[in-house]
Amino acid sequence: MKTTLLIASAAMLAVGSLFAGPGQFEIIKQRARDTQNQLGAPAGTVPPVQPAPPAQPVQPVQPAPPKPAQLTPEQLSLNRFQAGLAAIKMDEPVVDEKKQQLAKDLQGAVQGSNKPPLEAVNKLVSDLCAAFAQRPLDAGNCALFVKGLDAVLNPAKYPQAKPDLAMDDVQALLQTTGLTRRDALKVVEEVKALSNSK
Repeated sequence: MKTTLLIASAAMLAVGSLFAGPGQFEIIKQRARDTQNQLGAPAGTVPPVQPAPPAQPVQPVQPAPPKPAQLTPEQLSLNRFQAGLAAIKMDEPVVDEKKQQLAKDLQGAVQGSNKPPLEAVNKLVSDLCAAFAQRPLDAGNCALFVKGLDAVLNPAKYPQAKPDLAMDDVQALLQTTGLTRRDALKVVEEVKALSNSK
């Protein structure tokens, strides 16, 4: 049966080609030529395969920058206090308004509801301003000084720190600037008094 179908199909193709005139073959040849011309290849050659365009490098997704940690009011006050101390210039008197702002910032930097009395804070700030006007600390040492002061005033914030060692650090930092031992001890005594007055 399959053989019969194959013979019938071949016969139909042969008959179809007999009825197709010479014009039919010319049309087929012309289409083949047009296709080759469009591809730009000479007759009888295989057109080159166009390479795929290079893949665009994938840009890595940049993670969103971390949100800055929210500072507590005490941390903001401590930062303002440090900036105020760092701004004191040698041999320039510190005006009362600046002293008041420094005192307010220092008192605000103490954690908890038991803030030291303003009189004790004013005395310490006055001594600090006198010391810094004599021998100011550079920015790095000023930051260390304020951190030591913070450790004395807020011991719960630094559970591993020992207040006596923090006081020694405060004194040493003041003396590295050339401040006399007597003046440095005066500041340290005021810090102790402030810490004990809470």
